[in-house]
This record gives sequence, structure tokens and C-alpha cells, in this order.
Amino acid sequence: MKAKKITYIYCFSIGIINLLTWTILIITNQVPNIKQELTSLIFHWFSEFLMAVTMIIAGILIAKQHRCHRKIFYFGSGMLMLAIIGASIYYVIHFDFSILIMSLAITGLTIFFASFHYQRFFDFYFLSLGVIIYGAINVLGNMIQKMDLADIVYISLPLLFAMLAAIWSLKLEW
Repeated sequence: MKAKKITYIYCFSIGIINLLTWTILIITNQVPNIKQELTSLIFHWFSEFLMAVTMIIAGILIAKQHRCHRKIFYFGSGMLMLAIIGASIYYVIHFDFSILIMSLAITGLTIFFASFHYQRFFDFYFLSLGVIIYGAINVLGNMIQKMDLADIVYISLPLLFAMLAAIWSLKLEW
């Protein structure tokens, strides 16, 4: 029970911190190239918002011991892993050591919680869907920004398939 409490506090906190961080970055004009890359950023913010809300919901479902909490937890953890690994790479490139350390710590904690609670293949399935959907949303935003129509089609199809698979799989147990 103690491990679940720590996990739900982690999930809920990560979601709230992510929403607050992006709100502060946007309000204080700390997002570079916002005018030149607005379409791409909107898709990125959407994927970040989706990940943060998913982690908050996962935390709540874990606290309530809802039967669907594992699926949401692993789906959100997959999104978070890709988001935080991407952030780590970004901060390596932009030489922000303190944020890099924080990103690596969150990556480690997310991997720890996902590994600690892992029980069956379906956990990995939902983790993978989270990675695919988060990544595809971001890539789609970049492709739309560049108006690369062929790649828009190529990335839209796996995104649509992954979204339908996630919805169908969640409906089975909800």
C-alpha cells in the first residue's frame, strides 16, 4: 500500500508540475522561436498537456484503486518517458546542466516506478502506446509546420491506429 501511495503522489505531482512549468514558460516568454514555430509548438503543448492530465488521472485512479489504474499509469508513463528523454536531449544541446540533472532524475524515477509495478505484457503494451502517441503528435506538428504532406500522411496513420488501439483497450475494462 505504501508503494502505491508514493506512486500516486509521484504521478499527480509530475502532472501538476508539468502544467505549471509550461504555463510559466509561456507566460514569461521563455519559449524560443514561438512565432516561427507556432504550429509545431501547439502540437507539442497538446502532447505535454495530454501527458500531464493523464499522469494526474493516473494518480487519482491509483489512489482510488480503480481497476483501470494500471492501464492509465503505463500509458501516461510511456508519454512521460518520451517527453523527459526528449527534454534531457534538448538540455544537453542547450547546456542547461541543472535542468538536465532534474530531467535525468525524473527519467530514473519513471523507469523505477514502471519497473516496480510491472506485472504483465499489457503494462508494456500501454507504455508503448503512450510513447507512440506522444511522439507521433510531436512529429505530426513538425510535419504540419513544414507542410510536408507525404510525412503528414505517414505519421497520421500510426497515430490514428495507436489512438484507436488505446481507446478500444481502455473501453474493454473501464
